[in-house]
Amino acid sequence: MKRQLHSCALAALTLLSTLPAGAQHAEPVPSEQRVTVQGMKNASAWFKAESQHFVVYSDTSRASVFQLLNNLERLDYLLRLYTSAYGKPQPLESKLTLTFHKRPGALAQFADTPPRDAVGLYSSCSAGVQGAGVLLAPITELANAELSKAPVND
Repeated sequence: MKRQLHSCALAALTLLSTLPAGAQHAEPVPSEQRVTVQGMKNASAWFKAESQHFVVYSDTSRASVFQLLNNLERLDYLLRLYTSAYGKPQPLESKLTLTFHKRPGALAQFADTPPRDAVGLYSSCSAGVQGAGVLLAPITELANAELSKAPVND
């Protein structure tokens, strides 16, 4: 009994007399957001990105989707400037949903016979608006001054 008491006292004294450890906290590593479908072994490469007016589901790179959303928002802003005199802004506008693919043949799942050389399709109905597009080449960033002069796609 005395031996157990001495052991406990020694352990308590050791714990109290030690200096606090200076452990360094590692920054949390952001995990890649992946979708896993029940019944499938591998995670999907698809991810979701949103901006003020658009929702994009894509299997391309995050940089491509960022650039796409940036260009779409700029186009949306410009179109709203030109059409503001003709239409009244809607208080609750739904976001346009876009499926952005890395495979050129992916548009076939949205239309039985997609137009030749099509890079995107668009559909609108009372339930909402949806679009599908294909990444053929890296999306280039253009400064505002270049928009009227630079050909984006020849």
